[in-house]
Amino acid sequence: MQIRYSPVRIRASPFLFAGVAEAADAGDLKSPGVFPVRVQVPPPASPKFMGNVTLTELYLNQMAEEGPISLEAFLDRLLQGEFGSFTKEEILDFLEEMERQTMASIYTFSEARGLPEDLVAQTLEEERKRFSQLKERIEK
Repeated sequence: MQIRYSPVRIRASPFLFAGVAEAADAGDLKSPGVFPVRVQVPPPASPKFMGNVTLTELYLNQMAEEGPISLEAFLDRLLQGEFGSFTKEEILDFLEEMERQTMASIYTFSEARGLPEDLVAQTLEEERKRFSQLKERIEK
């Protein structure tokens, strides 16, 4: 584990209890109420060595690190072993979860926007086909 010494200024904010702090430069250390804080930062974990991480967590972590990643591109990388090994059942469970989340998002978005029912039905059917094809690919 690395130990870094970093001066920070902690402001009163609604996020204070979430651990949000603002980095301060050397000049700020002369300001009243600013103290150097010792922060222990563990080295970042590679997704391959993250232990009991679900595929959903892994997918969301990759999206947070790299930006938007299509589900198809993530599956390609997963099947190539980039993230370690996962069973067929784990991958199919992941796809089921992603399908549930996608369908829920479509319903929520369509209700909020008042989209026509035929457009919603068409979008839902396209997504069902997409997920069905992804599952077939895994089951082979």
